Amino acid sequence: MSPSSTSEASGSTHGREKLYLGEQWWASRWSWLIESGYTLRPRYHPDWKPSWNVKKKDARKYEDGQLPNVRSFNSNIMDATARDGTFVTLKRVDRTRHPHEIDISVLLSSPEFSSDPRNHSVRVLDVLYEVPEEPDSAILVTPLLSRIEEPVMDTIGEFIAFYAQILEGLQFLHEHRIAHCDFFATNILMDAGPMYPAPFHPCDPTRRRDWKGKARHYTRTEKPVKYYIIDYGLSHKLEHDQSPFVLPIVGADKSVPEHQGEREAEPSDPFATDIYTAGNLVNVWFIERAGGEYDFMRPLLSSMTQEDPSKRPKIEEVVQRFGELRASLSKKTLRSRIVDKRTIYPSFSGLRFRLRSLKLALTGTPPIPDPRA
Repeated sequence: MSPSSTSEASGSTHGREKLYLGEQWWASRWSWLIESGYTLRPRYHPDWKPSWNVKKKDARKYEDGQLPNVRSFNSNIMDATARDGTFVTLKRVDRTRHPHEIDISVLLSSPEFSSDPRNHSVRVLDVLYEVPEEPDSAILVTPLLSRIEEPVMDTIGEFIAFYAQILEGLQFLHEHRIAHCDFFATNILMDAGPMYPAPFHPCDPTRRRDWKGKARHYTRTEKPVKYYIIDYGLSHKLEHDQSPFVLPIVGADKSVPEHQGEREAEPSDPFATDIYTAGNLVNVWFIERAGGEYDFMRPLLSSMTQEDPSKRPKIEEVVQRFGELRASLSKKTLRSRIVDKRTIYPSFSGLRFRLRSLKLALTGTPPIPDPRA
C-alpha cells in the first residue's frame, strides 16, 4: 500500500505503529547505514516499539510517531544524523534511470565549482555505493535543508533575496552548460539553520528536534538564509560545441509549452525550459498565493514564460532585468509585508510585523537579507 493511499496522509493516527513501505526500505538497511556513518531516527531502529502504546496516547504527540513529511513524502528521501552529529539528508538514486545525477552533483561540489559564491547547488557530503540488495542504487548524502515556504516569507525584501540567489545559481549552471531541466520550487531548498535557535524536526519544522515544544524561529531578514538547488536527476551537462537541443523529460512543472502534446517527442532547448520554469515558479508559488505584492514582477515573468522558447530571454538578460527591478524598489516597499493566502496567521500577527519592521528599520538591518554579509 502506498503512502498516498493510507489514512496517515490525512493526519489520522491509525496505523502509525507500522512503517510505510517507503520507510521499511530504509529501516531494513539500518545496520548498513550505521556502518556507513549514518543513524536514522529511533522509529527505524530494528527493535523499535511505539512509545505511545504504553499509555494509549495519541501517536502524533510522540517523536517516534512522526511520519516523513506527508505533503511531500518521497520514499527515496530520508533524514539521518552523521557520526559528528550533523543532520543530513539521504537520497536513494537509481543510477539506471538517472545515470548523470551523481556525476553532476559531485562535479558541482568539487573544489573548482564550490569555491564560486554563485554556486547554489546543494553540497554533496558523501556518496554511498554498494547498497544492500540494490546494486544499481547509490545514496547521495547532503546537508539537511528545508522547504522554501516553511516558515513563510515575511517581506518583499525576503522574496528579492530568494529570487536573486536562485537566478544567480541558475546563471552559474548555464555558464557551465548545465541545464537543470526540473527547475521548480520543489527543487529549491534553504538552509534554515540560522533562523532556529534550537534545531527543528525534519518531519515538522514547527517543532523542536527533540519534540519538546515549538521550534521558535527568526525571520529571514533577522537571520539571512542561503538557498540551494537540488535534484539533478533530469539534468544535462552539454559540451560548449554541442547542440543545445535534447529530447525533454517532463519534470515537476507540467505546464511547459514545449512539453505539451506531440512537441514532447521533439528535441527542445533545455536552457530555455529552465527560464520558463524559473519564471513560472514565481507565478505558482508566490503570485497565486498572495495579493498584488508581486505585480512589479509580471513583465519579466511574462517574458520568461513565453510559449515560444526561442523568444524567451537568456539567463544573463533575466539577471540584468531583475537587478534593475530590484534597484527600483524603495526601502518601504522592500520592508512591506507579504501575506500568504494558504497560511493561517496567529492573532495580532499584523501588529507584531509592524513592531518588528520598525525595530529592523531603526537598527539599520538591510531590507534585503544577505547571508554573505
